[in-house]
Formats: sequence, structure tokens, C-alpha cells
Amino acid sequence: MVDFKKYLEKGLSAAERAEANKTEIDSVFEDLNQQMDEATNGKIFISIIEFYKNSSIADLASLANLKPREKYTAIAAMNRTITDCEYKQLAKWKIDRNGYPCTIILDRDEMYCEDKASLEKNLQRLLSDPVVGDQLYKLISMEPSAEEDWHEDEDDT
Repeated sequence: MVDFKKYLEKGLSAAERAEANKTEIDSVFEDLNQQMDEATNGKIFISIIEFYKNSSIADLASLANLKPREKYTAIAAMNRTITDCEYKQLAKWKIDRNGYPCTIILDRDEMYCEDKASLEKNLQRLLSDPVVGDQLYKLISMEPSAEEDWHEDEDDT
């Protein structure tokens, strides 16, 4: 007879490991954002976001209710000081159901992250990329519109 209890225990143990890995990954992004906050005076926030794939055929198919629009996951940044600022994609992101390995995909370069140390190292590589640096620079340079300034001043009275 098959010992299903043994496999249940394996599954529960695997679920605990996966949860711990995902918590660890979240903590790396929390540390990243704390340092981004300090470095950019609270402007830049980096998160993992779902985006829709841009494809006119996929858009037509979804409009015709033939199939839902496809999504992908990415590491993205936004300027928190700008109302309704849209996230800008920095790199695509894939995460295993176990948490690790996760992958940062920058153009054709796939950076595999097997653990916390490799995730931190690859996020450093991502941030030092010139194209990513340019995107972050543009986000940091954004200024609130005059209307946003007016509303902020209004709250001060």
C-alpha cells in the first residue's frame, strides 16, 4: 500500500520551505526599497508588478472574448511623489513555485537567483545597468504638476 501520509508530510514541508523562501525574497525587496527611499528622498519605489503583453492579435482576441489577455510579471519602479505615476518596467521577473530559483530577465540576459545572496547580487547588477539607470533617473526627475503642488499646499492650511 502507498504511504500517502509520507507524501503529505513532504508536501507540507515543501510548502513551509516555499513560504520561507518567498518571505525572504520579500525582505530583500523591502531592504531595496528602504535604501531607494534614502537615496531618492522617498521618490522611488520598486515592486513586482503584472503587466499585459502588448500584442494587437492578443488584444483583438480578448475583445472578441476568445481568450483573456496574457500577462507577465516584472520588476518595476514608480515615483511615489507623483499622483497616478505609472510603474515603469525595469526587468521581467520569474519566480519558481518554491520561491527559489527566481530569475531577473534583462533583455536577453537571464540572472538566476538560487538564494538571498544571489538575488541581492543580481539586483545590484540590475540597478547598475545603464538603461535601468536611465529609467530610474527619469522617474526621479519627474516633478509634480502645478495642480498637485496646489493640492499639497491646500492641505497645509
